[in-house]
Amino acid sequence: LWGELFTIEHSRNPMALAEAWHNDVCERYDFASGRERLEIKTSSDRTRQHHFSHEQLHPADGVQCVIASMYVEPLTGGRSLGSLWDSVRDLVAASAGLRARVDEVCLAALGETWQESRLLAFDEQLARSSVAYFDVHDVPRLPQQLPDGISQVRLRVDLSSSSTVIAEVREMSP
Repeated sequence: LWGELFTIEHSRNPMALAEAWHNDVCERYDFASGRERLEIKTSSDRTRQHHFSHEQLHPADGVQCVIASMYVEPLTGGRSLGSLWDSVRDLVAASAGLRARVDEVCLAALGETWQESRLLAFDEQLARSSVAYFDVHDVPRLPQQLPDGISQVRLRVDLSSSSTVIAEVREMSP
């Protein structure tokens, strides 16, 4: 959640990205708009090894999917989840419905521990300096067609071996 809020806050168009944000934390991608998908992955061990479902690595035909990978480490005095949450709420304040949606997504993700979770703080500079974007088609993955009888495959994928890194991601269409 910290990485998702961080991404919204640092985007060129926070309103469009917040509109594209998932309604349900169980959705396949964190952000979806039209034919574009963005999945945020965070790592606390300074590796680009992340967990994916098989389906996340195989978007529908014609869909562009980008993976954002960043390092996040707990840091006393760092940027708190609550601070990011409040900042994103302020950035979308022009839309009462969107502001309420930000709260709904955060509360759904954090559940009953939302008040304590707001205090969790991470190294914002590390996240900013480490963020990298990968085209899903350049990420190591299994073939789309799995053998009969195999489903719900989860993978830990090392993105550092991916050859294509996208230097800049254009904003998702509203």
